[in-house]
Amino acid sequence: MSEHPHEQPHEHSDRNAPGPAPFTWEKHSAEENELIRRRQRSRAKVTALLLAALVILFFFISIAKIRSGTP
Repeated sequence: MSEHPHEQPHEHSDRNAPGPAPFTWEKHSAEENELIRRRQRSRAKVTALLLAALVILFFFISIAKIRSGTP
């Protein structure tokens, strides 16, 4: 029985079942780690630029609506 009395049994409750291995940096060489980090930085920059573009777009839409008098 479960440690918690109100816990429902799960269909996949076998805690000893094999799952995905946890990610560790040790599996990669230093060069591969640097490549992974560069890709992550690149994706982060693209995401930041897209977010900034949306903020600027919303700003200009707001200014246009204020000037036209629409709510």
